Order: sequence, then structure tokens, then C-alpha cells
Amino acid sequence: MAGGLHWLRFMAPPVTALPALFVGVSYRLAPKYRWPAQYEDARDAMRCIRRLAPEHGGDPERIVVAGHSAGGHLASMVVLRCEAGAFAGCMPLSSPFDLRYGEVDEASSEARVYKYLLKQRSDDADASPILHVDGNVTPFHLGWGGRDMPHIRRAGEAMRKALAEQPGAVTAHVYPDDDHFATHTRLVESADDWYAQLRALLVTHPATQK
Repeated sequence: MAGGLHWLRFMAPPVTALPALFVGVSYRLAPKYRWPAQYEDARDAMRCIRRLAPEHGGDPERIVVAGHSAGGHLASMVVLRCEAGAFAGCMPLSSPFDLRYGEVDEASSEARVYKYLLKQRSDDADASPILHVDGNVTPFHLGWGGRDMPHIRRAGEAMRKALAEQPGAVTAHVYPDDDHFATHTRLVESADDWYAQLRALLVTHPATQK
């Protein structure tokens, strides 16, 4: 419902220093645009990035998709719905992976999904990445805060367990003192271990060994 490229630009210097290309992606916002508009924008952006990467010195076989909160949700959806092995990794932070909230308090953040994002309540399954993990081979690194919203903490642990049953590797890190937003703003520091995890996914991908 909010946000844009201005929330991402501070990550460009740490990423390009790896070295790697940094591409920020925005998408149509709810409630003006309802699901699956956001997924379609993210999917189309990934197709464009893959096509244009060589023109900028990038390798289309070594793309790591990441995002915070709703961005991580969309990153996961793109990776899990794409052809197997299309990405070098996925790194969602503080993201909801199961939008099947059912009957919830109208004042809760979960209720906003039904009120503002979905066209109809039954779309909550289609919009839940955790239901698309079967056969996943893409490495995932999950992260969330110890002071994150309860449904985010529950979703992170459930996603970790679901991915652990698939062929692709999965790791997870909980930032004990971080709330929902601090897990993102901490990435202003290039020394944060999140960037080391990103670099590891890029350099260990099979395309690097060719």
C-alpha cells in the first residue's frame, strides 16, 4: 500500500561493492490495484532484468531476488512460480508467507490483506508463497526480527520448515532486537552479515563455476 524505490536506494552501494548489479523494482499498490497485479509486476520486472542484464555486465543465470515485508513476499512468489533453478537465490526479510488468515480482528494488520489487497477472500491461498514450495531447488535465506509482528515470526518459521522439506537449501536468521522495520534499515551498513549471505549465494551458484 505504500513505498517505492526511495526505500531501496541506500542498499545500492553495499551491493555494487560485492561486486554485483543492484536493480530496484516497484509495483502497483493496493487498494487501487488488487492481487495479482503486484505479482504480475514483479514477475514482468524479473523477465526484463533477465533479458537486459548482459547489456549492463550482468549474468542472467546469477540473479538473487530479495525484498522486505511485502517485497519479500513478492520475491518469494516470483522465485517459487518460476521454472526450477531460474534464480541463484531468494532472500526475503520480515515477510508474510501465508496469507490465509481467516477470521481476524478488523483492526489487525492481517485484516488489511482482505480489505485492501485481495479481490475476494478466497484469493488468500493463491497469494500465499508457502503453498508453492513443492519441488523448490532455489536456495532461500530467510530473516525476521525477534520483535517483529507475531504473524511475521510465525510465517518465517513455518516457511523455513516447509522449505527444509524441499531439495533447495534454506537458512534463516532471527535478529533478536529488531522490529519489523529495523530488519530493513539495518542494511544501511555494508558490513551487515546479510550482504555476506548475498555474496555467498552469488559466488556458489553453479553458473559461477563454468
